[in-house]
Amino acid sequence: MDSPMIAALEARLERQRRQPRILVFARRHPVLVAGAALLATMVLLALLAPWLAPHDPTEMNVLQRLKPPSADYLLGTDALGRDILSRTLYGARVSLLVGVSVALFSALVGLGIGTVAGFNRLADRIIMRVMDGMMAIPGILLAVALMTLIRASIATVVIAIAMPEIPRVVRLVRSLVLT
Repeated sequence: MDSPMIAALEARLERQRRQPRILVFARRHPVLVAGAALLATMVLLALLAPWLAPHDPTEMNVLQRLKPPSADYLLGTDALGRDILSRTLYGARVSLLVGVSVALFSALVGLGIGTVAGFNRLADRIIMRVMDGMMAIPGILLAVALMTLIRASIATVVIAIAMPEIPRVVRLVRSLVLT
């Protein structure tokens, strides 16, 4: 290689060394950084909901029902006269709670069952047939059935959403244990 090319490569390496690592990471993974920023914004808005929400999300005012966006109601009002922005900010708290809970619950239960299935051959046959049966039932049908059998609560919603995910985790953990 000739010397101008070597000098250009050395200059490029020097610039990369001087750049903070976070900028290098952001350039290599822009979608990951954008997703993380969006999630962090949603978590921040949910945590600050009591201070950011302009109105009480449960307060009904039938005189203000179905109002379009305005200075007083930035996203308008619903059919009962409740502020949609306030309801969205407070609703983000419940959505994040349910999402994180579903992920943790399905991962922990699937990890336990998958580990047992991977180490015990007799249990493996039984467990995997049960998991195959659970995967054959559509997730929404299973969720509706659980919601009708058990009283409605956030815990019931978490279980109803996590149940169709557990067989997938069990299969993954079992395959890792077997290898």
